[in-house]
Amino acid sequence: MNGGYTMVRTCTVRWAGLAMSLVLMLATAAALHGSVSPAAAAPGGGKPRLVVSAPTRVPDGQAVELRLSLRGAPADFAGYETQLRFDTDRAQYAGVLSSGTGVADVGRGLIALGGAEHEDGVSFGFVSCTSSNCVQPAKGRRSGKKAPGSVELGTVRVLPSVAGHLQLAFGITKMATAAGESLAVAAPKAFSVQVGDSDRVLPAPASRLPKVHPARAPKVQDLTGDRQVTYADIMEVNLAWRLARETGATCATGANGAEDVDSDGCIDVADVQRVAAAADLAPTVESSAREGSTSLSATADASTAESTLLVVGSTLVVNSTGDAADASGTDGSCRTAAGDCTLRAAIEEANAQSGANAIHFAIPGTGVKTIALKSRLPTIADASGPTTIDGYTQAGATPNTTDPQSNAAIKVEVRGGGEDLYDAFSITSSNNVLRGLAIYGSKWEVRILGLGAVGNTLEGNFIGTNAAGSYFSSTRISLSGGVTITEGATRTMIGGTTLAQRNVVSGNAYIGILLYDEPTDHTVIRNNIIGLSPSGGKLGNKNHGVDINGNSSDALVADNVISNNGRGGVELSHGRGVTRNEVVRNYIGTLLDGDTVTSYSGNLMFGIRMEDKVTANVVADNVVGANKVAGIKVDNSYENRFVRNRIGIGVDGTALSNEKTGIMITNHANNTMVGPDNIIAHNPVGITVSGNVDNDYNTITQNSIFSNVGLGIDLAPVAAVNLNDPGDGDSGANDQLNYPKMTAATTTAVTGTVCGGCTVEIFKADAGNDAWGEGKTLVGTAEAAPDGTFAVAVTGQVSNGDVVTSTATDDLGNTSEFSNNITVGE
Repeated sequence: MNGGYTMVRTCTVRWAGLAMSLVLMLATAAALHGSVSPAAAAPGGGKPRLVVSAPTRVPDGQAVELRLSLRGAPADFAGYETQLRFDTDRAQYAGVLSSGTGVADVGRGLIALGGAEHEDGVSFGFVSCTSSNCVQPAKGRRSGKKAPGSVELGTVRVLPSVAGHLQLAFGITKMATAAGESLAVAAPKAFSVQVGDSDRVLPAPASRLPKVHPARAPKVQDLTGDRQVTYADIMEVNLAWRLARETGATCATGANGAEDVDSDGCIDVADVQRVAAAADLAPTVESSAREGSTSLSATADASTAESTLLVVGSTLVVNSTGDAADASGTDGSCRTAAGDCTLRAAIEEANAQSGANAIHFAIPGTGVKTIALKSRLPTIADASGPTTIDGYTQAGATPNTTDPQSNAAIKVEVRGGGEDLYDAFSITSSNNVLRGLAIYGSKWEVRILGLGAVGNTLEGNFIGTNAAGSYFSSTRISLSGGVTITEGATRTMIGGTTLAQRNVVSGNAYIGILLYDEPTDHTVIRNNIIGLSPSGGKLGNKNHGVDINGNSSDALVADNVISNNGRGGVELSHGRGVTRNEVVRNYIGTLLDGDTVTSYSGNLMFGIRMEDKVTANVVADNVVGANKVAGIKVDNSYENRFVRNRIGIGVDGTALSNEKTGIMITNHANNTMVGPDNIIAHNPVGITVSGNVDNDYNTITQNSIFSNVGLGIDLAPVAAVNLNDPGDGDSGANDQLNYPKMTAATTTAVTGTVCGGCTVEIFKADAGNDAWGEGKTLVGTAEAAPDGTFAVAVTGQVSNGDVVTSTATDDLGNTSEFSNNITVGE
């Protein structure tokens, strides 16, 4: 058993009354998948076929995990792409993990394609390189080995939001040889997975089939203008592939057609693989180490200093608000056909020049200068040295000098053509800096992606709003937002420790900051305003403020104000690979001071949510208040820790009630540790553990819980005290562990009976005798004897007339509700 359901290699399921095998080897017409290389023939002459292993059913709230493999792979197999279609209104993409076993095992490096979400589902895949290091081929091991006949491609996860027969359908599926020639593939037919017990059918969208022309001789593959073919060019085609898939296009030719390398009318895996095959072996920028885990101290040390503008080989000065391209792109001079230097032209020249570059601004006139983009800016892709774009070089611009707001005077705006159209900035190389810009009105204001994108910095910007801090998207547009970091980009810094580094990430049409994919790790999001205006007013992001997803790990989210977001403040979701992330010292749901709330400051659902199997993350020292559902929700997740948070109470003790619950632990959540030293107060309920009989082993220890309207700790069934049962033989949330039965309380000890060997915690209560809790002040703790008797020393901690309460925690980690209170001196 795995997560409550059985993973099978061969089984049958119901779909529209028909039985079918879930080892899905049913062919589709090869003509749907483009032209076929003679090298595509599988051993024995058969076609390669996509095989999917899936569960027959999953419980409500559990993700569907599909394991993909390729059977009958040719010896020169190197990459693939596929499209998984499902009802995106009733299920969500929950991550893909590309294993590439059989390709990576023979020494080839992998570059992920996607996952690229769209209205029909998600597209994903990978390409591979002859070297084990695709970013710096000369530093990797060269492979001359061939792929075996069976290749494990990886796992894709889909999380249903409603019960029923979830139909899943694989659309266009293509494979590529090492040289970038297309392979015909037999793809599986549609099937369904039973979610919960409902008979409702959740249909997959119909397939959209592209028009594909026969491949022609490949075009020039230097797409970045630096006169060589490198990892940067691979990522340029990769990015074009992703952008096309995100708009729902199964095929597209790219912005200028150059990304369709084989001229078949479709940017696909074959185009990306062709460029990977031709990539230059010249060394590129040194990548940072990817080992190690984030700790509170280690990550803080990495971000203590404001970024330093590097000594550059060339400074390019933007003197126009125009958007024309550079006249030559390679002559070392930023000059459009009209003779001026635009931001677009400057990025093109920076990419073409060797070494580090700076882009400064000297646009004539006073006031804010707006650069209106007509299309996505060139990708910042120069591996020979970083590019620093510094908006504070424009006359009159100054960085922030105040706290907790931002008084930054930004004088250069970069305005997109609409949040449903194209991105503004894209970055695939390392150590670049964007600072002092207002970037808004684009699909993604900043997109950072790929293994080569290491150590990039965003500081002192307004991202999602204009220089005045007044713009916000009037509509909610899915799959857009402020900053997205994907496909293994690492060590990105958003903000920093100084006032000048503070970003405002607000006004976006969907997510403020999104992290996705393994190994997208060691991101630092620090000292930013996320959701509020620079002065603390209402702007919002239409979805989450910060969203850490799909195997992204080791992030630090610290010292931010994260409020007024349209769903959650911080969400960690989708997979056990979302681990070792830390959310610390943030104000979540409050105004900038951490003590004040308004009608708009709270996030519209949760302050912090952990969902869908995320594991071993830490939430510490935050203020979480005024959120519309719960301060914190832990949903089907494991081994997460919550320490020293103030939930429902401000820095100075002000009541900041979350509207329904302080902490909600639900839906198969296990081994949660709440404590020590949380203060949970002024909420309708302090902590609920509810939803499933296997919501177990959740420990609630050494906290201060008081002034909540209902129970301080409420185990399902909720909204009433669960009285002890003889022998404690019942089951349910936290195994319905019986609370201690206190028999006497003096100024020296509290005695009673409880489960044998259980830990008993005694608290001063904030309610009277014969109530149940709450436990405001911890006064003693002890382990019960094997027969269940206990005596907890409280000398010097209580006085006659004080009221005490207690909890029990067994050796599995289950904690009880608060016991009924008694008065000291009885």
